Amino acid sequence: NMFDFKGMFKWLFWWWSNSNDVEDQLDAHSRFSYVSNFTSMMENTNLNAFSDAYKIKDYESAYEQIEDSVEEFNEVIRDLKEEEPDEDLWNDMSLVKAALKYFETVKGMIPDLKKVVDAAKAGDQATADKLLDEWNAKEAELTDEWNKVLDEFIEKHNVPWESPM
Repeated sequence: NMFDFKGMFKWLFWWWSNSNDVEDQLDAHSRFSYVSNFTSMMENTNLNAFSDAYKIKDYESAYEQIEDSVEEFNEVIRDLKEEEPDEDLWNDMSLVKAALKYFETVKGMIPDLKKVVDAAKAGDQATADKLLDEWNAKEAELTDEWNKVLDEFIEKHNVPWESPM
């Protein structure tokens, strides 16, 4: 990850101008960074490339994207399993657990997208649409569960909603 020095100086300036207690700001920043690490993981690990290929009926590419996604999800899961408890956050591992649950469950669902492509490729759009709707509904439920844990975590640890830059 490229470190953003300009951003860092803005941060430092913000701490000094806003707080006598630099440590509080550092803590808030560290909690914010911890959480944004997870939120960007959720945003960046997505199936947009699959959706794009599927929408333009490029089925070969859609199959490839499914394979790539499984690999990508495996990488994220590996990283999550290596996460260490963070003392700043009272060793609260609930976000790690929730993220793992999300990624492992969705990874298990990704092969079902092949059935969607199979149906569409065979010209059975009705089945393809039905399967995709069911898939999306399941994924949306998992995302809601994740968001609930995220909200509770943010509240419990008093994490700032945005980086004060």
